[in-house]
Amino acid sequence: MAVAKQCPELFIQVDYRTWLGEVQKDLQTMHMEMNGWRKNWEYDFRKEYDAHATPHDAAIHAHDFWWQHVLDESWT
Repeated sequence: MAVAKQCPELFIQVDYRTWLGEVQKDLQTMHMEMNGWRKNWEYDFRKEYDAHATPHDAAIHAHDFWWQHVLDESWT
């Protein structure tokens, strides 16, 4: 049960809208506005939610996804 105490969000799944709001808050701490970059690169947040990713982990994955696209474009 030590894991449950450390990561309770892994065991309690909230609704998608609430979860996505938490992802958005995490992205803002990284100085990324979700609505700004999603117009150019659509990230599959639903897939992250369905895989039971924490909002923080989903935000990190989206952040990495965004930077990969920026780097790819800079090489073209």
